[in-house]
Amino acid sequence: MSLIKHPMLSFGQPMEDNSIESVEWIPIEPDSFNAGTGTQRVEITHKAIDNFVNLHRSYLEVKLKIVDNAGADTDANDEIALSNGVSIFDRITLTANGAICSESTHYQQSLQVLSLCEFSKDFRDNVASNFNHYTDSNDGASDANNLGYVTRRNLSRNGANQTLHIPMSQMFGMTRDLDTVSRGIKYQMILHLNQNNLALNCAAGADGADKAPQIHYLKFKWWICQVRPSLSQESRINQSLNNGYSSQLDWLEVSTFKSQSFQEQNPRFRIA
Repeated sequence: MSLIKHPMLSFGQPMEDNSIESVEWIPIEPDSFNAGTGTQRVEITHKAIDNFVNLHRSYLEVKLKIVDNAGADTDANDEIALSNGVSIFDRITLTANGAICSESTHYQQSLQVLSLCEFSKDFRDNVASNFNHYTDSNDGASDANNLGYVTRRNLSRNGANQTLHIPMSQMFGMTRDLDTVSRGIKYQMILHLNQNNLALNCAAGADGADKAPQIHYLKFKWWICQVRPSLSQESRINQSLNNGYSSQLDWLEVSTFKSQSFQEQNPRFRIA
């Protein structure tokens, strides 16, 4: 009997995963939403609890444009830009069956610091056009050498619509760390929108800050990743659930604390 293993035997026919029948993305509209500049809070609820869903692979779609204080579109000379896609949010919350399972306050600052800590510079300098992330290459809003600002500004001129696609894997600790499928849970996403002056970059003067620009929100839509297992796999899942199967899930959250603005001219952030 030979004890020699033949390594080439490991490269046989590839294994086929027949556990998944199909994967599709289902759009979910907000519970209540009116397009305009007065939007402060958006709630979107996933009610089809009998479906298998993967929140990690889902994403949020936001359509918006920038207008002046009177609601008129920006023109070709305006020095106004959206900071990036995540800057439009102040606090974001994800609930499961009514209980908060993941939340991030001062979401813009916490995600920026988390990215600076986790990713190397060459990775951070990459473009993420799906949610309007163009890294600043210099300081100053009206600086022509700041290529990131110039790109975002050009996208905002002439009342142009901007569509953002923000991955759920970049929004919550739970959806970031858990790439898993769940069923029987009613999820709700609660979005508290940021103040205009904190979400926009403006140059000083008549073409910028003097116009008191605002964000005009046109659409919010939550695209849920819905997974359809094969009949045999679904039968095994149901059998396990009926037998009381449970699993412990762990994930990391980002906590952000901001000093009171009335105590300090330049508020400080503490992120853990």
